Amino acid sequence: MIRRVVVNILLIILISMTSSLSSKNLPIVLLDPAGHAKEPGRMIVEGYERSETLKFALQLKKSLENKYGVRAVVSRTPGEEILPLQIPSFANRIGSQFFLRINMYRQDSEKPQIFLYHLTFDPFGDCSKKNSDDLQLTHLDQAHTKNILTTKKFGSKIYEYLNQDQFKKYFDCSPLIGIPTKHLSGIIAPAILLEIGICRENKWESMVEHISESLGFLKNLDALDIKQA
Repeated sequence: MIRRVVVNILLIILISMTSSLSSKNLPIVLLDPAGHAKEPGRMIVEGYERSETLKFALQLKKSLENKYGVRAVVSRTPGEEILPLQIPSFANRIGSQFFLRINMYRQDSEKPQIFLYHLTFDPFGDCSKKNSDDLQLTHLDQAHTKNILTTKKFGSKIYEYLNQDQFKKYFDCSPLIGIPTKHLSGIIAPAILLEIGICRENKWESMVEHISESLGFLKNLDALDIKQA
């Protein structure tokens, strides 16, 4: 009896270790919902941005992992305070292969508005910069240039999917724009900022699967040459 219990325990440990090791080999997608314990973000009717973006990220995580065989990591937990530069440091340290920042704001229109951004300080210079030696430290303001062409490619794919005529009665999506945003600064992986305008809490729920489908390129992450820190 004791022997059987010991065998069962060892079997459970072995399965747990195998599962853990296999998950480490999956491509990593980092989802970064806006706000944290000391930064509630913008008010959305009765609640705040930080709570809505976190709920959205958690649902999107499940969808991405089920669809594309990736490991989706949410950058924060409820009640956690995020310190300056903590997110880019974490994203680069775990070797994330795609980074999605999620912002929300309140609007009057019933139909959600979607905006897509990527980081750029110089639209021409950033794309023409030579990648630094992998053995050299990458400056915070230059990290995004390592994968900027892939970032723009991913952003364009998201827009092309969400801008289809069949979706226009449900939401509007604007083309990808390059801006100097601090929320993507220091991220080496291809990084997109997704901003959704909603008229009330939970209005984003109908958007999760659409956003998930627009990220279909994630199923091929392993085959892409994405530079790491």
